[in-house]
Amino acid sequence: MSFVCPQCLETGSLEITQAIQLPEDECSGDLMLQVIECTQCHFTGLAVYAEERHSALDTIDWKHIGYRVAAADLAAVRHLIRNCPEPLNPHCTCASHTHLVRLDASGCWQGLVEFEVEGDFAMRMIA
Repeated sequence: MSFVCPQCLETGSLEITQAIQLPEDECSGDLMLQVIECTQCHFTGLAVYAEERHSALDTIDWKHIGYRVAAADLAAVRHLIRNCPEPLNPHCTCASHTHLVRLDASGCWQGLVEFEVEGDFAMRMIA
């Protein structure tokens, strides 16, 4: 799966290189934190994929948003994913999952609040 790089705008050059699946929360059914890298200009960042289920309508809405983040924050997420024994298991109880799964008062994932986000962009997938 490849995407358009937000920096060099090269079609199909932005790829997901690491990912950690997080458990469902009160706001999202499917939730994944991803490290993304461009094979052309070497841009790096984070992305969040989230699905929101609407049982009454039997539909699924999804969001896939990329984020420019500080280098130290990107390195921290890479380290957390590398240290998880089962990054694609949302029920893993390792230290990495425990650190990343922080919920707000309404039971929704707090997202990237602990990281220095420098901007966001749509993850535009190339078929």
